[in-house]
Amino acid sequence: MDARAPAVPMAAQTIRLAEVDAAELTRLVPAALYLLGVNGPLQPDDIGHVDRFVWRFAVLESPGREAALLAFSAMPGLMTFTRKVNAERPFTVPTEARRQLIGPAMIGRPFVLLVDPEPAAWLAAASGQSAAERVIPEMDG
Repeated sequence: MDARAPAVPMAAQTIRLAEVDAAELTRLVPAALYLLGVNGPLQPDDIGHVDRFVWRFAVLESPGREAALLAFSAMPGLMTFTRKVNAERPFTVPTEARRQLIGPAMIGRPFVLLVDPEPAAWLAAASGQSAAERVIPEMDG
């Protein structure tokens, strides 16, 4: 068993983007996934200037593990996940999502893609922490 992997499977699929090639990624997931995150201003001066808004991906960061992006194959699964997680621990994950094309920009990135994560397993793995917001310019597009 991989020491970096959680003891309980957190998601239907766990894909290490640093270890997968384009052909395998295409085989594993749809052409686009819904990724949780937040869109908005980074600085107070950016408020009201939508051209300055930046997407920040929701990422689970745990010591000794690769950072994990929360991805969903369908909107109903995403909505179920955010409702259950935030009902248990309010404001743990954002409720915004964007449809992200899955392609070459994701290959080789130091992230794990958690596709269709299970709320209870994710809450256990998160150990009380909220998802962090990370700007990932290479994946913004």
